[in-house]
Amino acid sequence: PPPAAPAGDAACARPIYSQPTGASPLGGYSTVTVGAPAAHALGFASGGAWQLEARAGKARREAEATDDGAYAYYLRRKACQLSDEAVARREVCVPQALPALVAVFAARLEQQLTEAVGQRYR
Repeated sequence: PPPAAPAGDAACARPIYSQPTGASPLGGYSTVTVGAPAAHALGFASGGAWQLEARAGKARREAEATDDGAYAYYLRRKACQLSDEAVARREVCVPQALPALVAVFAARLEQQLTEAVGQRYR
């Protein structure tokens, strides 16, 4: 039988989970580990996406703090350029990670459907 809630807690007096009689609880968790996606084709001379975003943020803060209008303009343009480079890297990296996540989702869905069909015909 499923475990019951702690005694004395009226709001949690029902079982923590419910399942059909004779059904087995979920057998495990899906875990995905993949290497860090990287935009190798774009090179790393100016850093990765995270580093580019950090540098863009620093340039924005410096632009707000300076009283020199020309230097502030330069820093704002630099921040935009760094942000654009970071976006380009993310546009390359995200499609690298998605296939692994989709494959795990599909495998887990297939496992759940197989278990559900098996439970129905027992």
